[in-house]
Amino acid sequence: VCFSGDKLLGGPQAGIIVGRKKWIEKMKKHPLTRALRVDKFTVTALEMVLLDYLDEERAVKKIPVLKMIRESKEALKKKAEALKEQVESLSGAADFAVLPCEEQIGGGSLPLERLQGYALVIRPKRISVPELEEKMRHLPVPIIGRTIENAVWLDVRTMFEEDFGPVSQMLGEIL
Repeated sequence: VCFSGDKLLGGPQAGIIVGRKKWIEKMKKHPLTRALRVDKFTVTALEMVLLDYLDEERAVKKIPVLKMIRESKEALKKKAEALKEQVESLSGAADFAVLPCEEQIGGGSLPLERLQGYALVIRPKRISVPELEEKMRHLPVPIIGRTIENAVWLDVRTMFEEDFGPVSQMLGEIL
């Protein structure tokens, strides 16, 4: 089985292969193994993350992706409303709403798990949605949303509340 160390595991970027010893031993002998091996820093970071998993409570506190997955719908709604308040205070150039949304866990080639959450929905008044998205992508720290029904949706599950100020400021400037 192959999987990524950085996606759902929440560790460093690495390709991880697990399986029966017989097959792993064969792979170790392959000439590409030397070229594709990870460095000591990656191994150390991966070990630290795996040790966190031994204590579920600690893992949820320390590994952002786990905290995000476990965040309640009510907490997400509060986050979205807080972001909406901040953005509205800086810009009257769009209509803002907090709406329920469906989110995918993971990505890559096969995101199967879905969660219910909330998003800040932005309907710009002076520019088009594609223009807003382009401006958002070209910010010093890009803001990536989804386009649904001629609006930009920002899922708050993957946002930290301490980033709301800078995000609001940047949105206020480009709207």
